[in-house]
Amino acid sequence: LFDFSVGSDIVDKEIVYCIRLDKDEIHAVLAVFSVRTRFSLEEKVAIQTLKNFFREKIVDYMIIVFTGGDELEDNDKTLEDYLGRECPKPLQEILKSCKNHVVLFDNKARDENKKDEQLKELLSLVNKVIAENGGKPYTDEFFDKVKVKMLFTFIFIILFSCLCPSCE
Repeated sequence: LFDFSVGSDIVDKEIVYCIRLDKDEIHAVLAVFSVRTRFSLEEKVAIQTLKNFFREKIVDYMIIVFTGGDELEDNDKTLEDYLGRECPKPLQEILKSCKNHVVLFDNKARDENKKDEQLKELLSLVNKVIAENGGKPYTDEFFDKVKVKMLFTFIFIILFSCLCPSCE
């Protein structure tokens, strides 16, 4: 989503590919950013692309995952410091729209307890998002049409390969 060198049709295909990987519907969407770099225009556009593709409702299912917690720790800073006074307005808006569902990961954690705590915090946030959405997965008329179209395409491919085995 961050690569401006590819067209939107390629990005759309990648999103559809991710939907195809989904078996049990979308209960949470993780948007991953690094604290090692400042929030960029590409990241802002990526979030907007998700909103355009899935509609505004997708932010109700969104969790922002920041990586690079080890770097903050090395500089005696917290995520709150990082998101504090110098937090870009577009990032503030994204955080607000997704109800500040934010988690920080330390990429270099070697302590198994710390790794477990990070995972528990993320899973707790996923469960919170699910609860806030009444346990219902993300749905949207457009999204449902995309899934139905993909299902029919898949069925057509199976039928075609069964009816025409030599065509493989």
